[in-house]
Amino acid sequence: MKIAVEQNVLLEVLAKGGIGALSDESQSDSSNLAPLVKSIKLTATPSDLIAESFSTQLYTKYVRPLVDGDNSIDIKEGGFVLVQGKELVGWLSKQNECKIGLNFSKETKEVKETDESSKEAVENKDVVQKVGLLKLASKDNNKTGAKWSLESYDDALLPNPTEPTDFKTLFRIAEISKFKNALAGIEFSAKKKDESHVFDGFMFEMIEGKMYAGTTDALRCSVYDLSGIVTETSDFFKTNKIVIPVSSLSAMISQSVDGVEAVIDYSPEKNIAYFRQAGLTGRLVLPDQQVINKFPTLAKILCKTYAKLVSIPKAVLNNRLSTAAMVNKFSGLFIFKNDKLKIYTATESGLEPNTCDCAVNGLQSDKDFIWNIGHIGDILKFCKDKDINISATEDSKIARFESPTDPNIYMFVMRMKDPKYDNVTID
Repeated sequence: MKIAVEQNVLLEVLAKGGIGALSDESQSDSSNLAPLVKSIKLTATPSDLIAESFSTQLYTKYVRPLVDGDNSIDIKEGGFVLVQGKELVGWLSKQNECKIGLNFSKETKEVKETDESSKEAVENKDVVQKVGLLKLASKDNNKTGAKWSLESYDDALLPNPTEPTDFKTLFRIAEISKFKNALAGIEFSAKKKDESHVFDGFMFEMIEGKMYAGTTDALRCSVYDLSGIVTETSDFFKTNKIVIPVSSLSAMISQSVDGVEAVIDYSPEKNIAYFRQAGLTGRLVLPDQQVINKFPTLAKILCKTYAKLVSIPKAVLNNRLSTAAMVNKFSGLFIFKNDKLKIYTATESGLEPNTCDCAVNGLQSDKDFIWNIGHIGDILKFCKDKDINISATEDSKIARFESPTDPNIYMFVMRMKDPKYDNVTID
């Protein structure tokens, strides 16, 4: 392979096609195949420049067509290289406004009969083989720049990304920016990592003819009404729901462009989702459908009856939470009474209990809750309004936090159990 590419163009191709390799999960891989998991495959053909990456949960591919009259890509000789993605992108990012030359030099190392360890490595099919060097050179308008080289690997151990033939379109996304903002607003309720990939995923579910996206860590839940954002919803959702890992889908959305329709497809046979937009494709591995069906639906929490409780100025509540968290940031007793909110926090660490209060607006009834202080704080971080509205079920087991300006988002917090707050009386 021998090509010349403008720096910004090559960085875009690698950022989109290298999503899988550049992810935190791939970069922390320590298996025998780690060099491949962390690598980006760059292929040059007479008509396209293609970048691909292969991780456990996510395969990504981006195809950049060569357009007549566009001199940003010059394919002198076709072929491919498979090199460490983070290192390649890191070096390129420093070559400001340069033309980048890439030249692959194949190297074949002979193994001597006496070198038993080398012979074993070559014969072992699970060992990643180095096949040559990718020589890099950058030149700016003054004909100066830098040179470097990276080892290129054999692609024989890469998985086959062949698409199944049974996939169906789950829904279409006309305005990707609205979809991105919707998911960003509920992402905080998911776990950072879950082995089953249910509690660290976006759940998509149809409820009464509307498509919703939700996240939960079992103690809280955030839901967004995607009506008007997604279209042509599949009949699949009449009897099923689907969970897509937050890290995978968010990574794909981050490299998408506004103004171009995106599509999410699904293969029931392989239980794999595909995110597609223009030349960008992401193959997303999903949690087992039987595991998903064991968990409560979004409808179970969304369709409960909630009565309006109160409205609280966000800045004041945020201040009181930070004070309460000095004693206990994991649990606190919230008492709504006499047009005030009192927050009581206690701990077994030896610190004295803390009590703070604030005025509230329009308190409808006296109630008390035990909530995770940090969870309420997370809601306030993502709420863009000056006030936050709260509703609750009659039994006070679930509270619903609402945005006065965005009726499509709901954030739920479940009542905790903590014996420290049993029989507490606050004047």
